Amino acid sequence: MHTKIFGLMVGLIAIVALSMAAFLAYIEYHNIYESLGDQALSSAVHIANSPEVVDAFTDDNPSELLQQYADHYQRDMEAEFIVIGNDEGERYAHPDEWKIGEAWLVEIMIWH
Repeated sequence: MHTKIFGLMVGLIAIVALSMAAFLAYIEYHNIYESLGDQALSSAVHIANSPEVVDAFTDDNPSELLQQYADHYQRDMEAEFIVIGNDEGERYAHPDEWKIGEAWLVEIMIWH
């Protein structure tokens, strides 16, 4: 009888401990995900408002300057990719050069 009660207590403690670990892992994942999103947004606003990007749009060929700028920041920030476009949704810098000049495929853009 004592063995059964002891086994049930150990099982219950294990279930509670695993449940707490899963809950804490979920909270940590959510916090990391949110933090990365905030960092990406901050970087995007910084890049969009940088004098180099703003001035490049007055150039005859802004895509060439913006592509160099995006490549530089992509290496420095170790980002997956950086895309720069205008307020009409046209891409001027993209890691896939054949997509430069095309419209954005997403409706969420960062406006400054």
